[in-house]
Order: sequence, then structure tokens, then C-alpha cells
Amino acid sequence: MSQNPLSHYTEQTVIGGYDVDASGHWSAAAMLRQMSLTAQRHCQLVDPDNIVLTRYGLFWVLMRARAELNRGPAEGEKIEVETTASAEKGKIFNRSFLFRGEKGEQIGAASTVWLLLNLTTRTIGRLPDDSGLAHYVAADFTWPTAAPKAIRGDWPVTETRFRRVQYSDLDMNRHMNNARYMEWVTDLLGFPRMKSTFLQEFQINYLKEAVWDIEMELTLMEKDGAFCVRGKDGAGGPTLFEACGRVAAG
Repeated sequence: MSQNPLSHYTEQTVIGGYDVDASGHWSAAAMLRQMSLTAQRHCQLVDPDNIVLTRYGLFWVLMRARAELNRGPAEGEKIEVETTASAEKGKIFNRSFLFRGEKGEQIGAASTVWLLLNLTTRTIGRLPDDSGLAHYVAADFTWPTAAPKAIRGDWPVTETRFRRVQYSDLDMNRHMNNARYMEWVTDLLGFPRMKSTFLQEFQINYLKEAVWDIEMELTLMEKDGAFCVRGKDGAGGPTLFEACGRVAAG
């Protein structure tokens, strides 16, 4: 393990009724929200007032996230979330998450890749080498799941749907919040499939920002019990995100 005490951060949380979906399990969107909150609190150990990012006009965006669960936590369950980060050239940050149940058993893990963007230009930003945020980076970082690589889903199409980005889909950075994408994915999978299952594994790659009022073409593809969803800017436009995964009985 790394000798840097700030490189690992652990916190406890309780799965609330608003964190579970109709299946009674921790939803993928709620998991992504928790991961973002845990990562934010980890950064605040070093930079409590977010001074570093404000000084350079930067903000974090999630590029890729892959999660693998042994089971879906239920409402009222207390879980422990541990996160570790590693940086590449001051602009790409890999971050892992481990999820443990009340008895300390590991119930899942996630691997994520984060990018720094300039708030004004929306171009890639970079932290200086002497940034205080470098103090929480671990030298012994490893992926706890399969690495979150590019998604190569080109399977038979089972459904195509159009959906417009609304005000409530946006976050403070004025683009579609990363958790909302997973809500759109599970909406596409539908109640009959999701009502008695949980997402045993999923990966989502965010390729371009989705902003207010664009109409997204959502395509659901399936093969051998797995699914892939591709979201494009309008019919045939550039791909904004891709997601894949597999459900399991709850």
C-alpha cells in the first residue's frame, strides 16, 4: 500500500430510499452520484475550499466509469466506500472505488477516469506540477475491475428512441450530469427487465458534452445477454456517450 496517508480515503454512507430504484437495489445513477461525492470529499482533504481548481478555472469531468457488483445493496444498508487516485501528466486522473458491506465484505468495485476541463473554453486543462492536489495521488494505483477501455459494441439493434436534454438533466457546469446518463440507460432497458434485477456490471464512456435542448438518438443493442447503448447528437450525429453492461437477478 502507498505510504501517503492522503492517497486513500474511506467514508461510510447509508443507502437511502432515494438511492434505490423500483427493483429495491442501489441504482447505477445513485452509485455514480456517491462516487462523485466521495471523490470530491477526498479532494477537499487537501483543498477544502476548492481554491486550486478555482484559481485555474478548471472543473472535473468523468470520462469513463466501470463498475462490477457482487450484489445490489438495499435501502437502509450501511456501506463503506474507499477511493484511491492516480494522476497522469496533471490532466487525467484515474480513480478506483471499493464498496464494502456492514461486515467488511467487498460487494463491488469501480474504476473511473477523470479529465480536467477549462470552464470557459471547454478545452483540456492541466494542474501544475506543484499543485497541492498532487498530495493525494497514490504511487501504487491498480484497477480493481477490468480496465475501463473503449467500448466496441456493434450488435443487433433492438430499439431506437429520441430524448431531449432538459433543464433538470443539467448540473452546475451546464452539461448533462453523469448520473443522468445512467438513468436514461436504465429507462431504455425498461421496467419489465429491471424490476427484479440489478446492474451486475456496467461501463459508460462520456465522449462529448451533452448540453441543454439537444435531441439525443438512443440506440439499444443486445447480444448474448449483454446490452450496449449509444447516444448520438441527433439522428446520425456525433456519438456523445456509450454504455454497456449486464443485469443479474436480485
